[in-house]
Amino acid sequence: SFRRYTLTLASDDIDHSCCSLSMAKLSSKSSTQSMFRMGSCESFDLEPVVEFVMENQRLTPDIGDVYDIEKGQDLLDSRVWSPVLVMNERRWLPPYHLEDDVPDWSDTTCTNQRTKDSVELPDSSWIWINDWEVDIEATTDADGWEYAAAFGAFDQTRRRYRRGDSCRRRRWTRTRAARKPNPPRVLTNFYMVLETSTESGRTILKARSRFRVVNETSLSLSIWGLPHSQDEQFLLGSIAPAQTLCVPLLQSAISFLRLASSTSYLSEDEISESIMIIPTGFSSNRTIRTSFRCDLSLKTYHFLLHLQSERGVVDIIIRPVLTLINLLPCQLQVQ
Repeated sequence: SFRRYTLTLASDDIDHSCCSLSMAKLSSKSSTQSMFRMGSCESFDLEPVVEFVMENQRLTPDIGDVYDIEKGQDLLDSRVWSPVLVMNERRWLPPYHLEDDVPDWSDTTCTNQRTKDSVELPDSSWIWINDWEVDIEATTDADGWEYAAAFGAFDQTRRRYRRGDSCRRRRWTRTRAARKPNPPRVLTNFYMVLETSTESGRTILKARSRFRVVNETSLSLSIWGLPHSQDEQFLLGSIAPAQTLCVPLLQSAISFLRLASSTSYLSEDEISESIMIIPTGFSSNRTIRTSFRCDLSLKTYHFLLHLQSERGVVDIIIRPVLTLINLLPCQLQVQ
């Protein structure tokens, strides 16, 4: 059933008369999670837009199945798939391209040709906030390829190679965002996650932003956020080892994140590079390596950031680059 809840934000930075919260259908399950959009009709929409292009390939004509590949050759080897580079030009090998085949670059339907160079900004009010990158998920291989027996067999369910597959494709994404208005407006739309649970007949609502950071390293870290223009950065908070930090709701309209060991002024080598945290799909899973130098110890620390997104809600899990697992029945000392 539909229910109406009054949500009070304890902050003097918000004009409460301009804020609105959409109604939602709350599930009768014991625990559920929903995302809402808050703001006003006069606020500036900072939500970026993700553009897609698909790269399509077939097994080369002399390979009917992956088991026909010569010993020592890898399934991911570009020589196994067509089109291939011939004189710096991508060409389908005979008997491909078939008469009714798909373009080597297409839209998500695999019917209309669409290349990375053909994707342009709508007008001067938009900017690109990253370059083209492959969309890799748990259901694709390490290079982002999904497989099928024919191009017409692709659907919304992505999967890895199965025997009999002769086609593969991968999705490239690039994100654009609206420029900051001039003069800048005070109000900004932002998203909020409501986690509902039922205990002893009572419905409990917990509100947070859609970005959550989990520190699985042995270091205390400071988390910095940047808007898509990257013209300023601000401290989101500090996070101890094995702890979780939800990005403050009023600072959640960010597109990039940086890591450091200090909460004070930082030089560029004492803070990591900017990492885009905007989801690139309804469900996405990205892993990014980054590092920064600690001024006190003069050491450079390296990290892996796992960005797991589901329906727009993003978990950012920070892990060390190297993890040792001891399966022996004794304690080990590592140097």
